[in-house]
Amino acid sequence: LFSPDVPEEIYGATMHLEGNSKVFLVQERLPLAHEYRVFMAGDTPAAGAGCIEHFTPLDSRGDAFDTRLEGTRGSGIITDDPALTERLVEYARTAGAALHRADPGLGYAWVLDVAINTATNEPVVIELNPARNAGLYASNPHAWMEAVRDKLTIEQEAAA
Repeated sequence: LFSPDVPEEIYGATMHLEGNSKVFLVQERLPLAHEYRVFMAGDTPAAGAGCIEHFTPLDSRGDAFDTRLEGTRGSGIITDDPALTERLVEYARTAGAALHRADPGLGYAWVLDVAINTATNEPVVIELNPARNAGLYASNPHAWMEAVRDKLTIEQEAAA
């Protein structure tokens, strides 16, 4: 069934996914600010960076969780906000664990994007990506991959 609220292009772009029960397209119009990408190691946040499009890992300060955020994506207004970053990461910790518990098929290396819904001032999940389809922004990929390696090692040792 087609919904008049969903642009026709979206239906066309997702038709190849028809019949796949594990794919969902859910998008609401939310007023977002401070988008933040959290790099997950299984069910645990391992690294993160604000979704600042002109930043790359070369802009990383070396911390696992970069604290720079862009209020409105693409605005160029960047702040350094450790408290808000911590709030987003803590939300991702809870949401990421619940999502991974619901679908362990997310694997050991995946990406969870969160943001603040400015209508409610609450964090929300806005996107999930596989590792190979995720922009890195000013993240610390080394911290992420070390955490994935450690998670795999711990789980393999527990299974042995």
